[in-house]
Amino acid sequence: RALVFSSLLSVTSAQQLKAQLQANILIILLSVFLIILGLSAIALFMLRWKTKELFLISFGVFCMLYGVRLLATRADNVLELFLEVPQGFWDNLEYAITYIIPIPFIIFMEQVYGKGWKSSIRRLWQIWLLFAATALLLLFFNYGVRYVMYFNNLLVILVVSVGLANVFLPGQQLTRELRALRASFLIFAVMALLENLFDLIHLQFSMY
Repeated sequence: RALVFSSLLSVTSAQQLKAQLQANILIILLSVFLIILGLSAIALFMLRWKTKELFLISFGVFCMLYGVRLLATRADNVLELFLEVPQGFWDNLEYAITYIIPIPFIIFMEQVYGKGWKSSIRRLWQIWLLFAATALLLLFFNYGVRYVMYFNNLLVILVVSVGLANVFLPGQQLTRELRALRASFLIFAVMALLENLFDLIHLQFSMY
């Protein structure tokens, strides 16, 4: 009986794994692609470590963190079949990456656009560095997660707004590359603003 029960348990686990993989296959493939892309960019930067340009390293770290966060948030049920982690581990990992990931993104933006009008882009990653250090400390002590996420969403809106202002700053030579850059950043900005405004409204109601 024990052997039959063990066999049934193995079959059930295999079926569960297959079902979870089928349900999350696109997310898993995208996450793995982003992680590999990020690691490749970081490796390429390491081969050219004498250069002072942070384009590759910021892009690589952003892609890698985004891929890991995507796995942790959308495919955690699959990862739990392979990894035994403490309760709340995936939530804490998601929070930690959420606090950190804007830093390489803003540095990447600075590499593309420069320091920005009156060094506004550079000031952004400096502000976020201070915020991320504070947020991670509060996360370690499991204190005020909702309030930290509230400020996180506000800062994301600030980053997107400053980015838009710099991309559409008057007086720039309107080249084909700038047009493409403006179009792509505008699409990203609309999506980011809508998502973070929705999260702000949700958090606002959940606090009361």
